[in-house]
Amino acid sequence: MPIDSRLSIEKGRAIGVIGVDTFQSPDCRITAEEARQRAEAFRRNHSGSLKEMVRALFHPDADPAIAADAEGRMVRRGPADFDAVVM
Repeated sequence: MPIDSRLSIEKGRAIGVIGVDTFQSPDCRITAEEARQRAEAFRRNHSGSLKEMVRALFHPDADPAIAADAEGRMVRRGPADFDAVVM
């Protein structure tokens, strides 16, 4: 299902939630070692790993502006926030 690029964001108010990677691969499982390797990749190169993850989360036909917005929001959170979630 394509994402409607006409969606807008109002400052300070959520107007919708889009499950970016919801059900792309519902049977996907990762091992503890794979999770550790991914976390380490983010620690070594947060920006590069983030770009790679965003490419994986969005389908090739997704609106590039929406993918860029999601990536920008993630970048602004920074590596320290990532560590807080992973650890």
